[in-house]
Amino acid sequence: MKKKKRAHFIGIGGIGMSGMAMIFQSQGCRVTGSDSNPASPICQDLRQRGIRIWGDSQKTLPETADLAIYTKAIPQDHPLIQDCRKKKIPLFSYSQMLGHLMSAKIGIAVAGTHGKTTTTGLLASIFRAAGKKPGYLIGGEMRDWGGHGKWGQGAYFISEACEYKGSFLDLTPQHILINNIDQDHLDYFEDMEAIEKTFQQFLTKLSPGSALVYCMDCPTSRALVQKLGFPAISFGLDKEKNPVVLGQNLRLLRGGLEMDIYRKGKYQGTVTSTLLGTHNCRNILGAYAMSQALGISFEAFAKGVGEFKGVARRLEKLGEVSGVEVLDDYGHHPAEIKAVYEAIRQRYRDKKVFLVFQPHQYSRTYQLFSEFAVALAEWDEVILPEIYSARDSQADKMRVSSRRLSQEINLLGGKSSFIPNFYEISHYLCQKAQPGDVIL
Repeated sequence: MKKKKRAHFIGIGGIGMSGMAMIFQSQGCRVTGSDSNPASPICQDLRQRGIRIWGDSQKTLPETADLAIYTKAIPQDHPLIQDCRKKKIPLFSYSQMLGHLMSAKIGIAVAGTHGKTTTTGLLASIFRAAGKKPGYLIGGEMRDWGGHGKWGQGAYFISEACEYKGSFLDLTPQHILINNIDQDHLDYFEDMEAIEKTFQQFLTKLSPGSALVYCMDCPTSRALVQKLGFPAISFGLDKEKNPVVLGQNLRLLRGGLEMDIYRKGKYQGTVTSTLLGTHNCRNILGAYAMSQALGISFEAFAKGVGEFKGVARRLEKLGEVSGVEVLDDYGHHPAEIKAVYEAIRQRYRDKKVFLVFQPHQYSRTYQLFSEFAVALAEWDEVILPEIYSARDSQADKMRVSSRRLSQEINLLGGKSSFIPNFYEISHYLCQKAQPGDVIL
């Protein structure tokens, strides 16, 4: 990064790419970018930071570019990637460059199917509270922090590690935290066995002295780590499984949660958070297990958790209209929908909740169709627009639809409507939602 002063980001509007662009810019690099949606809020924010961004019609790199970084969502025949190779400009995928950044510091990688973003944010907040001045790259906007990517003056660099296309195999972390392992990205992975093998390969990057932290409550994570035989620190909520770090006496309140934390059976203290849901109890426990392994005191841990206000689009309140609260959440997997439902009921116990859920990917919706239907049938009322297409083939689009999913939800005893577009959904909600209701 020090030698290359001018970097172009292909697909700069992605959450990870934009955070990395912030890091490069903060280190004195001249950053430019291109994106298929140059008018997105993220691109607008980057422009306000002085980063010039072009639309996807750009066919050649800026003549001044010393290197280019691209997201794996960009196909290899993209004109900018081809131009980069033609001009022999060094070209890196996002994960390759993240690996370089991580190797320059003491890297902490947060992996797992669910909870990566929140756990990464928690760790960054804890290390900040401990005075460690960490670097971090978080897959969600941290609006109170002035950005979700920072190089930091300290020795640590904390980042998410995504399994999609084996991306995290490009990383060189010194320490790894695994929240859970579940079925996802089935447009790339053939089956659960392929997912497990990729995680197993990732864990072989650990060396003596590394900290490996994993969730004992997740049977797949537990079996994988125990098979590896590497010294590890377990965390969880199930006392019978005897994790090293145990959360007990959960108080799930309307305004957040409280939890007592034990380590090897010894009471460490009580932590309070504005986060909601049992799933966030586990995220907090994982963050404690890692921070404690690296010498962070419980006091600094509790302070960091208390100061952490969450990540954008994780049960984020957007506002209130005519007595109706409007929230936003990024959850797009059946397990995440279940976790969000529990958290919603924790805060809005007796209120009617309208869930507007747009399934992400035809392939994911088809492969997890039954799981989606069961998770969505629990809600008061579910409104489904058409599925958002990403990396889907025509064959994928022929196999499933939101209309079919809505019908399945109703067959299971839920209440669901298929409304194709968001304009019609807005009109419907204006007619149906009453003061005191909630829209997510």
